[in-house]
Amino acid sequence: MSTSLDQSTPPSSTLRPVSRVAIYSPYAARGNISGTQVRLHKLVRYLSEAGIDVHVVGPVETMPGATVHPFGLDVPLYARAWYGLKAARLLRGLNADGIILEAPILPVSLGSATVIQMIHDSKFATRHRRRGGQLLWAYYALMCRKCSYTLTVSHAEKRRIVDSLRLDPDKVVVSYNGIDDIWLEPPSPSETAEFDVLYVSNFAAHKGHMRLLESLKGTSLRVVFVGSDLGQRTQVEAYCEKHAIDARFFSNLSEKELVSLYDLSRVFVFPSELEGFGIPFVEARARGLPVVASELEVFHELADQLGGTIVDFNAPDAVRSAIQHAMTKAKERPSLTAFKWDDIARETLTWLQGTIQERRKRMSHQSDGDAAGALPPPEDTFKTSETHGRN
Repeated sequence: MSTSLDQSTPPSSTLRPVSRVAIYSPYAARGNISGTQVRLHKLVRYLSEAGIDVHVVGPVETMPGATVHPFGLDVPLYARAWYGLKAARLLRGLNADGIILEAPILPVSLGSATVIQMIHDSKFATRHRRRGGQLLWAYYALMCRKCSYTLTVSHAEKRRIVDSLRLDPDKVVVSYNGIDDIWLEPPSPSETAEFDVLYVSNFAAHKGHMRLLESLKGTSLRVVFVGSDLGQRTQVEAYCEKHAIDARFFSNLSEKELVSLYDLSRVFVFPSELEGFGIPFVEARARGLPVVASELEVFHELADQLGGTIVDFNAPDAVRSAIQHAMTKAKERPSLTAFKWDDIARETLTWLQGTIQERRKRMSHQSDGDAAGALPPPEDTFKTSETHGRN
């Protein structure tokens, strides 16, 4: 079976319809809107429009289309287990048909719900993991085995998850992140480039800002950074000042302001050392910008579909040459069919309904004395193809 969602399977009319879905998304947002947040809002919208009672457990007060249960997980590591038990008890009490977990909880029973574990990036399985990453790895390893499926955002990330957590590849499903229609609107003809180089990412150590600055040192290129500070911005600003790099800094932009900033730039760079997906890559190509990105497997995957230059950001001369060459290219927008949020959310809804119904069938057959596992898994509905990634 393909493990990207490719063909639609209608739920069986002999089983009761999916009526309630709970989504556990416990981390507070910082700075610019992330792909994680947009995915959550889009999925809630489509679930609610389909007549499904949606419950969101997370650090928000309100969300259109959902009943919200305020709950946060920004607590010390030693308190995570206790909070995980509280979250599990809350989720179990909702009596949902399906539960999507944006973070792992302790592998306790969540009732009869079909449980999907979402993993946006498996930083916990890399050298970039934060303190307590090994414990988080153990949580994910246990939860992914207990869940019906693990959902992730790229084929590159799927391979890392399968390898690090030792999971069955058929139980890990890929659904890309996407963009809204605002990214597909034509640019204003009056806008001219004010910046040569744009980088949109939070200021964390693994995002590669310092590798980029090594390449910009000694040039007259105008660079603009957009992102919230996760500990590295002061270092980046100091380096720019020391080496007379012409740099501007923005954060907390609206989506409209961010689109405009892309339109005012000539080249997008992505020097990150770790990404599960990397939505700014898609945003840049949607605005026609050439992209120069680091040698991550997911960037090869995106470049195969959208175009882009892959370069070793540990080689400053090569990076500088790639940027200068990209600046000579005219802006052009590739096909973005696989990266539209509305289509992705609709496909996720169809797949989720089919997965819940498939599990009900299995449980029904088992209760009737049939052999476990006699039914095939649901047909896939996501459009991304395994051939887009590298082996």
